[in-house]
Amino acid sequence: MRSDILHLANPAATWENATPVGCGSLGAMLYGGVSFERLQLNEEHIWAERVPRVNPSDFRTRLETVRRALAQGQNADALAKELLGGYFSGVGSYETAGELILQMQQPDATPTDYRRDLNVSDGVACVSYTLDGTHYCRTLFASYPRQAIALRLTADQPHAISLTARYQREGNLTVTATDDMMTVRGKTVCGKHIFTVKLRVLPTDGTLQAHADGTLTVLGASSLCIYITAATDAEAPTPDAWDFEALLAEHVADFSPIMRRAAVAYDADPAPDALPIPERLARIREGQADPGLLNLYFQFGRYLLLSSSRGNSLPANLQGVWNGDLHAPWNADYHTNVNLQMNYWHAELTNLPECALPLFRYMNDYLLEPGQTVARDYYGCRGTVVHHLSDIYKFTTPADGLWGIWAHGASWLSYHMWEHYL
Repeated sequence: MRSDILHLANPAATWENATPVGCGSLGAMLYGGVSFERLQLNEEHIWAERVPRVNPSDFRTRLETVRRALAQGQNADALAKELLGGYFSGVGSYETAGELILQMQQPDATPTDYRRDLNVSDGVACVSYTLDGTHYCRTLFASYPRQAIALRLTADQPHAISLTARYQREGNLTVTATDDMMTVRGKTVCGKHIFTVKLRVLPTDGTLQAHADGTLTVLGASSLCIYITAATDAEAPTPDAWDFEALLAEHVADFSPIMRRAAVAYDADPAPDALPIPERLARIREGQADPGLLNLYFQFGRYLLLSSSRGNSLPANLQGVWNGDLHAPWNADYHTNVNLQMNYWHAELTNLPECALPLFRYMNDYLLEPGQTVARDYYGCRGTVVHHLSDIYKFTTPADGLWGIWAHGASWLSYHMWEHYL
């Protein structure tokens, strides 16, 4: 075992416990089930838009009244609620793209030798187990060079893989299947934005059949590859019939050198490395040392940022690029009163400077000009003002409640540019 392997010995029971992969714009969470696999997908622009925005008329006059009360030593809470309570709106939620469900046709038996591993240095997730004498393996990664997600299923016995693939998501969704392609078309909850997901299913042998209900059935394959692309307000590119091994090698050659730039190396007993993460955490609670887990935790944080924030992608939101809900906790938005900054604290310190570039692009292209309008209309000031949360629709106004009149988001984010320069 190596300290860059996040090892689990069971399928995920909840979304929070699934295994994440990402390439900046796309994300996937692998559950690792035996009788069926669940692959939850994300495309970074599938985001509900909440409108209309609040008219700032009279905000400055009312704010000055509250300021005068504060300057006179008064408790201005009630006055502020009365005068400013109508100026707070909010943002919509970042949304899941849906789930690919692979219903397996396998022997009704208890698996042995089950593993669910994530190699954080190579960016590759694997699930493996033995069932009725056949060893099965699934390999998943998200390719930044190809902007696609790749999943391969293999068995050590010929013609042992049979399954039905279907796609699910709440709300407005149409799924069609033709030949080796599944095409998903959906809308965000607000109905203003469309998205597409395309999946190409390529078995090495056996039979593949497309059905009128949008499902695909594979019978008697020895191995099977699935390639996934997605886009919002545009047609997703059609996945190529890539060679999996070549695609995997390209991915590792892209991902691994960045991850291996930095590490921490506490002296560690290799014995705990072979244990599943829950057992290692239990040992720590009992007072036992596991320095190797600190090494892994350091790299896992770097892995999450690199998988969420690359190139021309959006920056990592409250949950990176991953979200399994239509209405996420805190909307999985951009909280600029610490959460967004926390995502990027380690970009410079752990040698991931290019991961900060999506944040800077977001600041300049999404926040700067709207924030200048807010500074002028709400406060009569020069400069730019970003309040405590934002989204991909250039939201910079006060939100949620009185605590939303917090005008320091832009200045705090600018500090990241200074750190990058240093």
